[in-house]
This record gives sequence, structure tokens and C-alpha cells, in this order.
Amino acid sequence: MSKFSKWRKHPIREFSLWLWQRRWNNHTNITAEYNQLLLSTFQDIAKTRPLPCNPEAGVELHSLMGHYHLNMYLTAVKSLLRFTNNVAVVAHDGDGDLTEADRQLLRTQIPGIRIIERAEANQRLQPILQPYPRCQAYRNKIVNALELLDHTLLAQKQRIVTMNSDVLFLQRPQELVEWINSDSTRIIYTYETQPAQQQAFLQESGAAFPPHVTLALACFCKDIMNLKRVEERLRSSRILQKHLWPAGQNLLPLLFDDNRARYSFSNFDPATFDSSGVFRDGAIFRHYWSSVGTLTTIHASDAKRIMAEIG
Repeated sequence: MSKFSKWRKHPIREFSLWLWQRRWNNHTNITAEYNQLLLSTFQDIAKTRPLPCNPEAGVELHSLMGHYHLNMYLTAVKSLLRFTNNVAVVAHDGDGDLTEADRQLLRTQIPGIRIIERAEANQRLQPILQPYPRCQAYRNKIVNALELLDHTLLAQKQRIVTMNSDVLFLQRPQELVEWINSDSTRIIYTYETQPAQQQAFLQESGAAFPPHVTLALACFCKDIMNLKRVEERLRSSRILQKHLWPAGQNLLPLLFDDNRARYSFSNFDPATFDSSGVFRDGAIFRHYWSSVGTLTTIHASDAKRIMAEIG
């Protein structure tokens, strides 16, 4: 039995998925104590040198974050910016809890960053989502819906990268850097062994796209978004009616599948892009699943090394 097969059936993973569902459905991130831990664990990122982005770049990097994810988010973005700054960085304040000090720190650490406040996003998207009541309800209930809807609908550039705040680039991600610095419209996504409900949802939807997409890191064009299609699946999918919390991560590959005639696609090498909870030596990229809190120790250790490299 492979490591991935063992992990798929591991009781810790089953508990983690249950806990993640419960927390996202309650529109809260874990416990107050763990939120404070996230904020303090990565606080030394504020002592590293600023790394600017390029607001005029042809690619935007979108991430959902908030007050308690602030330092973790900064560490994630700067872990990439140390390899390329030819990207426009966009931070989405998902819970609307950023303080003025938080915003100042973001602008100091990443000169050129664009911050989208939750209230601003709500105002801008209200007329867009008004014809789609299920999309609106989904966005109001599940905070990570913003990773699907806001990242695409509020993007100012056609080519975007969506990235979680609980990731790190441990080495130069050459394929990603080349995509950013080119005019490629190829879809590239990070491979996760078994995203929750994704295989069943894609089968239910009649989609043939490989059921291994995660929102942890994906590169695509914003015009894949089809609100009519999303509204229909939110209305008719029995799986999403029963388990709404993973909807964004599962709707994304459906949108990819709908656009296969327009765009080619591939996944980052799963041997070096670790997104399935199994970490190996030589990793280029890791996703630490902060929402379940089981990988915080190694996340902190990797972050400390990256902070030292940034200087």
C-alpha cells in the first residue's frame, strides 16, 4: 500500500476533514487559541526585508487572508516573491477583520500590494451576484467561497494565480515562474490525492476532469468563471446540498472541464508539490492545511528557514 493510500484512510485525516467542515460551516477559523498561535508563530516575518510586487504585471496572485492569518500569509507570499516579483499581489480580507496596523504592515512588507476589504468586495459583487441567489448565499455562508468567486470576479488581469495563505515555496518553482513570466493561458493546478467529495461531485456533474484539484495553488484565466453554471450546480447537486464547505474546490475543476476546448491543462509535479498531507525531502512547495492544525510544527520550521533566506 502506498503512502497516499494509507493517508486516504488515516483516522487523523478523517477527523481533520470533519473538523474542517464544521469550522468552515460555522464561518469561523478553528479556535481563538489556535488563531493566536497562527499569528504569533510567523511574527518574525515582519523583521525580514520588504519584497515588492509589480502592480503592472500581467498576472495577479490572489489569496484569502485575515487578521489571524496575516503573518502566515506574508510568509507564504514572500516565499514566492524571493524568486520572482513580476506578479501583482492581491490580498482578500475574508473575515473583514484587518486592522489599520495590519494593512500598513502588508503595504510595508509587500510594496505595491492591493488589499480588497470585505465590505468593498461585498459592495462590488452585490450587483454581479444579484441574478444568482445561490451563489450569493454560498458566499455569505462559507468564507472560502471567496477563493472561487472573489478571486476571479474581482481580478483586474486575465491571468491569475489563486493561492492559499498556508503554503510555502521551499525552492524556486521554475514551472510557476515561467508561467508567470510568459503569456501562457495553460491551466496548471496543484495535485491533491483525494480532495473531499471531488470525484463524486465531478461524476455527478458529468465532468471528466481529473479529481485532484486543490485551491492551494492553481493558475488559470479568470474568464473560466461561469456564474450561471455555478448557480445551477449549487441548485441541483445533491452532494453540494449535503456538503457545501468543499464546493469552491470542487466547482473549480468543473469550470476547468467546461473550458478544456479553449485551454490545455496540466498539474504541477506531485513529487515536489506536496498538497496531500504527506511531506517528502526535496519538496518545492508544501500546503500545510492550517485549517486542521495538524502540520503546524513542520510549517513553522520551514517558515523559519525561509525567513532566514529572505533576510
